[in-house]
Amino acid sequence: MGTRHLLIFRHGERIDRVDCRWTSTAPYDPPLSARGNQRLKHLQQHVASLELAFTAVVTSPFMRCVQTAHAVARMLQLPLLVEPGLGEPLLDGGGPLSFASDPTPSLQ
Repeated sequence: MGTRHLLIFRHGERIDRVDCRWTSTAPYDPPLSARGNQRLKHLQQHVASLELAFTAVVTSPFMRCVQTAHAVARMLQLPLLVEPGLGEPLLDGGGPLSFASDPTPSLQ
């Protein structure tokens, strides 16, 4: 078996960190800010410059993470795998929420 590569990157800037007017209903799952979306291009360029072969992009189910990973997966033409175990549970009324739905259709 050849060399395997694992690249870990963090999601971009969250909208709730720059816009105090942004609100959400439960579950609280802020998307990327406009700047976070713009910076995706830098991430895509950096990953492309590595010239490494990857087989998939794996992400937690949080919207900002899915947005970030989706941009990289699309650029690399790789499958995007959403793994609920990668993120801390969302809390709603004191209890954890499950990720029963796939957040990726909203990115199509």
